Amino acid sequence: MQLHFWEELHEDLSSHSKINPQKPHPQHWSTFAIGHSGMRLHALINTQKEQIGIELYLHDGHAKSYFRQLEKQKNTIEQELGSTPLWMPLPEKQASRIVLHRPSSPLADQGRWAEYRVWMKEQLETFDRVFRPRVKALNPDEFQDDRDNKSK
Repeated sequence: MQLHFWEELHEDLSSHSKINPQKPHPQHWSTFAIGHSGMRLHALINTQKEQIGIELYLHDGHAKSYFRQLEKQKNTIEQELGSTPLWMPLPEKQASRIVLHRPSSPLADQGRWAEYRVWMKEQLETFDRVFRPRVKALNPDEFQDDRDNKSK
């Protein structure tokens, strides 16, 4: 079911968006480039919580530094997004996330898939517009990684 949903989203994006989808897979997320090798956009499906979402996923060795740099712009970013995502530093992991969920979106309700795809497309385009220029401007040396701070 997930693969079928991603295939439909991929078709929507391929013909009506600047977002470049990668090949869909049968998993709970689909990946989209954001112009930086250490991060990407994800579209998400959580069947247990019956919600969908969009996230900026920061995952390389500089993820904590990048997250803190973006967090310094949190108010402006949230204004530009027109929403309030969850800012998840994930202190016990290398990765960090900035995620927006849409509750009450059960994947089993296939009659609502078009509605879900419209929401995902709009949010992907908004996240891309708001975050792409910022991620290109990030400086890996602005903050030290938490691991470096703990060793000092």
